[in-house]
Amino acid sequence: MVVLPHGGFVMGAGDVDPQAGAEERPAHYVRFERGFAMSLTEVTVAAFGRFVAATGFRLRADRRGHSVVYDLRSGQFVRRSGVDWRAGYDGRPAAAGDPVMHVSVRDAEAYARWLSERTGRHYRLPTEAEFEYALRAGQAGRYAWGDALTPPADSGNYTGARDRSPSGR
Repeated sequence: MVVLPHGGFVMGAGDVDPQAGAEERPAHYVRFERGFAMSLTEVTVAAFGRFVAATGFRLRADRRGHSVVYDLRSGQFVRRSGVDWRAGYDGRPAAAGDPVMHVSVRDAEAYARWLSERTGRHYRLPTEAEFEYALRAGQAGRYAWGDALTPPADSGNYTGARDRSPSGR
């Protein structure tokens, strides 16, 4: 966990931003009176597996029998049967140290409640504002990387092609 200091940032888009949707307006200042902690890494498949094994929890993808995956050939997101939290972004089996995917908000909230009960500490999902504040890392601008419409080449690395993290994704 890392503690992010109190502070604030401008969240949302101004009326002059042609790329922004209505849900991003109006721009407004968000202030955090207290710092908060956030994990430096995603929850892994192995950690999430311990939750499923301990609780027997059935995830949304399990109940529905499918999830959405990224098809490398077409470059599109497609629905694929039989994909659940044990799969990676493309539907193939994920390694134990990979970030868990195919998890709904309700699934993630159940994991946080279980982890809180198990450890005696309080865990929850970050709010949208907290997550954006963390991603911006004190930087201002239209996007987390600045004002340029196109992000830097190594950001948004969905397929893991340039990833240097331990999981490779």
